[in-house]
Amino acid sequence: MYEEFKNGKIGVKPDTQLVSSVIDCWQKSGDRDAGERAEALLNWLIHIYEETGDEELRPNQFSFTSGKCSS
Repeated sequence: MYEEFKNGKIGVKPDTQLVSSVIDCWQKSGDRDAGERAEALLNWLIHIYEETGDEELRPNQFSFTSGKCSS
């Protein structure tokens, strides 16, 4: 989605809230690869923020705690 936005193909830009929600969904999905996918998405968010400095893509507390369950 971000690449599509960067290339002018879509008018909606992903932000931290959206990406964190997707991370949360992956974690709760029960999919065998969910943890790896969620971690990859978090790493992407960190990388893109460091690369661009875009405050709308700055990881926040929810980004890092999404999907964690209390015992």
